[in-house]
Amino acid sequence: MLLAGSIDDALALRRARPGALLIGHGAREQAHLFDVGNSPHALTQLDLRGRTLIQRTGSGTQGVAGAVSADAVYFASLVNVAATSRHLRSVGAECVSLLAMGAPRGPDGPEDVACRDLLAADLRGTRCAADDDAARRIVAACPAADELRDSNRGVGCPEDVDLALAIDRFPFAIEVLRDGDVLRAFARV
Repeated sequence: MLLAGSIDDALALRRARPGALLIGHGAREQAHLFDVGNSPHALTQLDLRGRTLIQRTGSGTQGVAGAVSADAVYFASLVNVAATSRHLRSVGAECVSLLAMGAPRGPDGPEDVACRDLLAADLRGTRCAADDDAARRIVAACPAADELRDSNRGVGCPEDVDLALAIDRFPFAIEVLRDGDVLRAFARV
């Protein structure tokens, strides 16, 4: 998967890679530029074998693109908390900065903070079932989940909430590496 910090970068990546799918989002008036929105459920309905994915989101990919001084960059969410923690320990990460990407023009959302806190507990070795339950409760009740449940908003679907709440569903961390000006995301077990 390739990552883009801006709409222009995402469109340039897609032009250079015929057949690539542009996923994610920008402002509402830019929705027509994307092949698939920022909906995990929508992606589960597609055959992605052999396809190059280019992702651009409102906050996450922009934060990754801006992390030019970081020694290493990883994407984490509730679905890969344990795998990310395990991988960071396996590579001997001594200092880990956890950044909740939040909204482009506002504070971090409760879902971002819940993920950050769960990952921090896992890295400390103090994570317990109550932490998982708290993260699920926070994310299920957050404004972003409400938006996904509201079919009139057009930003996703209720199934996206269930997919986001599948803590530790995936057994891999997602590392982001720079290849010149291109950001590439790789699964790391």
